[in-house]
Amino acid sequence: MKFYRLVTFILIAFSLSFSLQLNVDADESTKIITAANFPYSQTNAVSVPEIPSTYIKSIIETNSGIKITWKNVNAAKYQLYRSKKKNKGFQLIATVNNSKWIDSKTTPGTVYYYKVRCYENQRTSAYSKTVNFKTPAKKPRLNFERNLKSFIKKHVYRHYPCNVLVNKYVESCNSLTSGKKAKHSRQFNNVKLQGSPRADNWKHGNAKLSLKYTTAKKYYNENGTVKSKTFPLKSSGTKKVISRYEPDMSRLKKGDIITYSRNGRGSHVAIYIGKFSNKSKLIDYLNNEVGIKCNNKTSWIKSWNGNCKYWVLQGGMGYNNQVYICNNANITTTNDGGSRLSHSISLFENE
Repeated sequence: MKFYRLVTFILIAFSLSFSLQLNVDADESTKIITAANFPYSQTNAVSVPEIPSTYIKSIIETNSGIKITWKNVNAAKYQLYRSKKKNKGFQLIATVNNSKWIDSKTTPGTVYYYKVRCYENQRTSAYSKTVNFKTPAKKPRLNFERNLKSFIKKHVYRHYPCNVLVNKYVESCNSLTSGKKAKHSRQFNNVKLQGSPRADNWKHGNAKLSLKYTTAKKYYNENGTVKSKTFPLKSSGTKKVISRYEPDMSRLKKGDIITYSRNGRGSHVAIYIGKFSNKSKLIDYLNNEVGIKCNNKTSWIKSWNGNCKYWVLQGGMGYNNQVYICNNANITTTNDGGSRLSHSISLFENE
């Protein structure tokens, strides 16, 4: 009996000892792995540097297009995006390894939005803040009525050959008053003609013109706001005017220089001022929009050419080179049949 009790006691003791060993092994197997006991710790991993971001510093008009410059942060490459809308529609227009780009594929008088980001090893930074820039008009813009008012007041009672009057008109055109700051690009002054072009020179595009016009420079802060904006004057250099064959009066624009031809040669030149159904409508325009006081008895307004609705300002009229406004944009009225409209020249965009 004592023997069986001893055996039972030994078996119970062995069982308890084995159970305690299993619990110790389990504790060891579930121990939390830390940097101290794991040979490939995160502290030994290779870190990947973050790609720095950049921002657009300036946009400037150039002869070649719109020059965009951004901060150089020594990125491998930069990606420039453009859209006509502020928050959508952006398209990649350039990937370059320097910090500037000239956007030569733009439409005049259009607002564009730009943003840039850095690019390296298939990774990119965040985009810069979006900035905007309005491209300049294709031609300098002139307030035609304001310029016409001052010109008529100064010259209408004088006597000039047709080409002299036109040349004086062209050189009177200024959209930027001397001494005043420009408010937008393509304002201009100091208009000069080389020599004294005659009607045939205007017709064949041989009149040479120069002027000074403003260009826009915008500088931006890192947050995309405008830091400063200037409009420096730039010389156009001397260039030939562009003459176009224009026998269709309906396509004429206010302020166009128009030439008349006879026997293939330019014989007369005038300034087109607009389409008016009759003399009374013209007088209303001169009074209300140009600011010139006149009426049906005004001596320098002539309705000579029947029902013609296209009116011009011209010199070389009458017997003493008088200056008149007449409804004869289609043909000069002379005893031998006159000269007919042949070409037109648009020097400016007229408001």
